[in-house]
Amino acid sequence: AGLGDLHGFLSGWCSWMASAVACALYAVSFGFFMDEFIFGYIGFSHTELSSASWKMIFTASVIIIFGFINYRGVKLSGKIGGVIAVTTLAILGAFIAFGAKEILLAPSLFQFNFTPFLPMGIAGVLQASALFYIAFEGSEIQAQTGEEVENPAKVLKVGLFASWAIVSVVYVFISLIIVGATSGSGLPSHEFLGKAGERAIIEAAKQVMPFGYLVMLIGGLLANLGALNATIYSSSRVLFALGRDKFVFSWLGIMHPLNFIPARALSLSILVILFVATTFPLTDIASAAVILFIALFIQLNLAYIQLRREKPEAKWKHIVPFEPYLPVLAIVLYI
Repeated sequence: AGLGDLHGFLSGWCSWMASAVACALYAVSFGFFMDEFIFGYIGFSHTELSSASWKMIFTASVIIIFGFINYRGVKLSGKIGGVIAVTTLAILGAFIAFGAKEILLAPSLFQFNFTPFLPMGIAGVLQASALFYIAFEGSEIQAQTGEEVENPAKVLKVGLFASWAIVSVVYVFISLIIVGATSGSGLPSHEFLGKAGERAIIEAAKQVMPFGYLVMLIGGLLANLGALNATIYSSSRVLFALGRDKFVFSWLGIMHPLNFIPARALSLSILVILFVATTFPLTDIASAAVILFIALFIQLNLAYIQLRREKPEAKWKHIVPFEPYLPVLAIVLYI
């Protein structure tokens, strides 16, 4: 509507592929946590198959299972997503509480780990932020629910601002705890955790809370399940919208007559997610998704500026403050 059909086509492709690739990232991460849980914590043997093979099996299986859950309808997938989100928040809350206790008992460790405060400099912060930015694609998924909720103007406003508030507070506290309360046995925690890689939060939890290894394994499994569930929903809805607007095959824009979900778009999205998850390394998947989301949100800010100029008479439910300066600043920062 704001930038014309070409940008509509390109933004649709960016959004669909970004959601599908992000979903693949969560599926691969789930496979890692599941392998760690079954063969690391419980102690089962890998038998004839290697650890990499088992991770691949877990990754593919969870995509297929949650694809079926989404096929059953948005009500079921929404309920499951809600339960997962609340449980994950409870686990992270426990981690924060025990970590804060450790910091109070050993303030010298906290000071050591945060000296210097930015050991990799501002460039390190920006590099980490770029990789980590994928976490905020949940905002786009919330916006995509507009056609499937009652009173979307109110519901989306409350949902977006409430979730941003909760997520921001949780992220800041988790960052302080995971860096400040983790002992690297002489090493600064950022070096110790960097070497741990995907196991970083597990290693931190083992030190700061009882049964930390098990609790954080469960937390990692649930967090990835919740994100995977949401991105399957997202990717299928974007592809459905592309089909409905005839930017791709129109048969992708048809809803299931009983389940009221875009079954064809969902099936194609699941196939793409399976391909990406079983083909590419984790860091490459994350980087690709982030680049696609950044391209998409540049277009979003441009479209907002243009729509405000072209349709001043429109009854806007929400206005971006300091417009157009804030959207222009966002575009510069994305670039």
